[in-house]
Amino acid sequence: MAEALIAGLRGYPHAGRLTLRFNQRVERLVSQAGRVCGAAGVDEKTGAPFEVGAEQVVVAAGGINGGDLARVRQNWHRDWRTPPPELLNGSHRFADGKLHDATAAVGGVLTHLDNMWNYAAGVHHPRPRKPRHGLSLVPPRSALWLNWRGERIGPQPLVSGFDTRRLVSDICAQQRQYSWQLMNKRIALKELAISGAEHNPSIRDKKKIGFLRDILFGNRWLVKEMVDHCPDFVTASTLPELVEKMNALQGDRAVELAAVKDAVEQYDATIARGASLMNDEQLRRIAALRQYRGDRIRLCKFQPINDTRALPLIAVREFIISRKSLGGIKTDLQSRVIDASGQPIEGLYAVGEAAGFGGGGVHGLRALEGTSSVAAFFQAASPRLPSTAKPRFPGLRGQDEENRSLADGVRPRTDRSAIYLRIPGVHTTELYDALNNSNRITQVLVTHEGGGRSWRMRSGASRIRSAC
Repeated sequence: MAEALIAGLRGYPHAGRLTLRFNQRVERLVSQAGRVCGAAGVDEKTGAPFEVGAEQVVVAAGGINGGDLARVRQNWHRDWRTPPPELLNGSHRFADGKLHDATAAVGGVLTHLDNMWNYAAGVHHPRPRKPRHGLSLVPPRSALWLNWRGERIGPQPLVSGFDTRRLVSDICAQQRQYSWQLMNKRIALKELAISGAEHNPSIRDKKKIGFLRDILFGNRWLVKEMVDHCPDFVTASTLPELVEKMNALQGDRAVELAAVKDAVEQYDATIARGASLMNDEQLRRIAALRQYRGDRIRLCKFQPINDTRALPLIAVREFIISRKSLGGIKTDLQSRVIDASGQPIEGLYAVGEAAGFGGGGVHGLRALEGTSSVAAFFQAASPRLPSTAKPRFPGLRGQDEENRSLADGVRPRTDRSAIYLRIPGVHTTELYDALNNSNRITQVLVTHEGGGRSWRMRSGASRIRSAC
């Protein structure tokens, strides 16, 4: 990704103005007469101080969810009670908020720092490259999600892919803020996945045959890698043996065999009654998900847990893992950093996760990669630096650019009168509300399962389409 970005920059018409300064850590912004005019810091290899001047400074340093996780703990959202004692790092080690502090020091406003997009199924990286290095599992939907005692978390069972924030909330509400997922090898082969390019080499390297092999026959290398090397995975042939290993891993007797057996036996008995009598919310959701071909191919068909044909049993200890900042440096629609009086600070801009993907919190409490990318791409195009041309957006001709909304700033791909958004419905209710409440945009169609929602500009010249 870095190589592609640098190659793109070198192909820019004004590439001669580009200087790449590696290993130079910016620690403060330089300002004169109320205008930001440069940055200063230290060379990480030599320790020598440096200062550079610039007509415009753009802060694009990521969020606050990495580093030593101190900022994550300081800004922990009240919905999640208190930060867990064991919190894993799923962000970059440089996403530590230091440039947020530097921005605040010159008058910038930081907002909604407690709006974070963390995940519930973090495990320790088998080969850590930083303190508390974690991996974010894509939790198997056919697995049972248990609390620290081995009881099934409820009354509404935890199933991934519906409301990630609620998963975090429910686990943080427990006396001990970690959880277990219980499955068998068949479920793991079919459904276990890990977020990120490191553990998705077929996608990363564009190997179609390898990707199809893993989809059709199970991701055997990934399951073996995690079972053999991740300290949070334990396996056994029987429930009593598995519970013994779970307790040995945790170093106490917290997991109760009776609780685990009760959860497994009730779940398996419900499956045995047949589809018409499956009075279990998790199984109902699995049935609904399997109506869609893309989910059906990666989802077991009502697989019991304690199945002798699907052994060994697998238990995974999971922790909350930090990921994305949905708040940050407050900006206007041109990505100019705003001061406490609501006025832009001359010469200073913020984009991407540093600005909460837009404005310091455009998404509210929920977002995913699709909607985050929309905001980030719009921000990248929107700063009106004096030395660059203003971006043009077909389909928005004649509209007041100063009042152009975030959704309006997305370049159409094929239809010059259309603006396309990918908005996963369950995760971005705040964005839906903003579109629904807009004075300039009216909703004309609501569909689901890929149909999405559509909005039309009151002028009739443009419309917005979104795919759920």
